[in-house]
Amino acid sequence: MKIKSFLVLTCFFITVAFSVQAQDVDSKLSETEMALMNGNNEQALNLSKDLIERGKGDSVQLATMYCYAGLASDQLKKPEDAINYYKKSIELKVPRLDIYDRMISLTKKMKKNDEYEWALLEKQKAFPDFKIPIDKSLANLYLKTKQFDKLLAVTNELIEAYPENPAYYNYQGVACQNLGKFDQAIAAFKKVLELDPDHSYANMSLGMIYYKEGSNKFDQLRDDYEKKKNPNWDEYIKYHNSLDEPEALYRKALPYLLKAYKDETYAQLKDVLSVIYTRLGEKDKAAKYK
Repeated sequence: MKIKSFLVLTCFFITVAFSVQAQDVDSKLSETEMALMNGNNEQALNLSKDLIERGKGDSVQLATMYCYAGLASDQLKKPEDAINYYKKSIELKVPRLDIYDRMISLTKKMKKNDEYEWALLEKQKAFPDFKIPIDKSLANLYLKTKQFDKLLAVTNELIEAYPENPAYYNYQGVACQNLGKFDQAIAAFKKVLELDPDHSYANMSLGMIYYKEGSNKFDQLRDDYEKKKNPNWDEYIKYHNSLDEPEALYRKALPYLLKAYKDETYAQLKDVLSVIYTRLGEKDKAAKYK
């Protein structure tokens, strides 16, 4: 009976101790919050760091400690520290949308692409209602950093949300083109032009796909023919007729490239057009682009 009473008392004192400790942490957090509200950021940072070093409190309290440390560091123009504190706070599932947005803003501004991507994905998990705007940000990031496999995945989702927006088909085309999925790239760029016939980038890209395909075929046929020693007339006729295939690809490329060339952004297409017309035997037109 005495042992049972002792255990009950022990549990009671432990519970009381934890309650007192939790109240102490809450009191310190309130003090830290007040310091932040009054603009005493140095004090808030020191209080937060002290709480973090003590390691007391539950996960919600710990998340709040790191949150306040991040906010104070942010105000004190210590972005590296702020990012680290925000990240730890997010890892502890801080229930504050503004902390996710602050980390996203900071990492984007500082061009910390890995941390920026991580923050976007964490926000998407914690606040699924923001999925579409976050996908837009991810698409821009993946395009800029040339992560074309990720770009393709996210643009497929954006196309489902915006089936009439040419921008996302264009992103899809860029991703497929760089991943060597040329049939899919062609389909994507054609969809862009279906929605926006004057889209310069799509015209340029589609034209260049056909141009490169034609040039690869042309160079292969020419190299094979030039390897022959003293080719006879029949071999020449066969070679000449075989050029119909690359020439057809060049003619396929021309309308897209000519349209894109009107945009001064793609002035480098001048040389490409010269090559095409030369290989098609249209010397007068080729001369216009020399």
